[in-house]
Amino acid sequence: MTPTWRPAALVLTLTLGLAAVAGAGGAQGSPPAPLFARLTEAERQLLLAAGGVSDATGFLPGRVPANLPFPLPALPGQTVIGTVTQPWGRTQVVWHSTLDPAQAQAQVTRTLRSAGWVDKYPQNDVMEVFRSAPESGAVQTFSPQCKPGVPGTLLAVTAPRAGAGSQINLTYDRQDGGNPQGCPANFQAPDSGEDHFYSPSRGGGFVDPVQTLAQRGVRLPALRPPAGAEVEQSGLNYGGDEYTAYAKVYSALDAARVHGHYVAALQAQGWTLVGSAALGQERIARLTAPAAGQRTQSVTLALMPRPGQRRQDQPALSRYDLKFELLLR
Repeated sequence: MTPTWRPAALVLTLTLGLAAVAGAGGAQGSPPAPLFARLTEAERQLLLAAGGVSDATGFLPGRVPANLPFPLPALPGQTVIGTVTQPWGRTQVVWHSTLDPAQAQAQVTRTLRSAGWVDKYPQNDVMEVFRSAPESGAVQTFSPQCKPGVPGTLLAVTAPRAGAGSQINLTYDRQDGGNPQGCPANFQAPDSGEDHFYSPSRGGGFVDPVQTLAQRGVRLPALRPPAGAEVEQSGLNYGGDEYTAYAKVYSALDAARVHGHYVAALQAQGWTLVGSAALGQERIARLTAPAAGQRTQSVTLALMPRPGQRRQDQPALSRYDLKFELLLR
């Protein structure tokens, strides 16, 4: 298989090596010239071209430019690794800290929030019913950020370093036309005049099913998998008073225990089991819970074993297809 290289990742890797050789990793005011002087002209051109950098001014080991459109937090034990600016509007800043990734993430978030940056795509923590197991903390990420009046999107990623501490990458993508979806994004599609007059999507946009259900007094449950299981989201269907979520769950447990685990999770969140059945291999449970306005929400939780459909990286885990179907009555 031919390896695929990501230019930004390559240039940052080379940056780290050069900064370490020169001993200039923490010298925020050190000029880049001494680092480039160690390379031949051909090596310099290769380094810049591989990173998508048009000239040496876009490659700043150990430095941060003064005109960044976003703030950099002051982190304990921080070392500035450098900045890469690419001609199409991308700027990447990398630095290290003695904080662990979760602490660094929290500090970066506070700094961005205090400067007016918000989630570009507001996250609803109950959009997905079938959740993954809690993260191990190996990699912490931010959702894309935006700021009203700033023409671009910012993404921050923190990851652990070998030994201790963390590496923080801030990547800003400038959009000269501004944020066409708004900030935060509203997904409203203007009527271009070309859409069918009677089309239900004419002049419409994205509809958050969670908000729609919440207005009707429904709060979706959060269902974690059994210990050691893996979850793959398989899509959503929603409309009006209905909401259906699908997922593949890979587990070492048998079908009855996996299904029972999710039924118990629903009961722990206030749902009442009104019936269950096994139809061949398929297992089905029906549960209810009260909703606002004297209405009732009814859920069907179905599981179908998929023998032979195993993950190549974890062949000991069996696959189960699950469906969560909610109807507001």
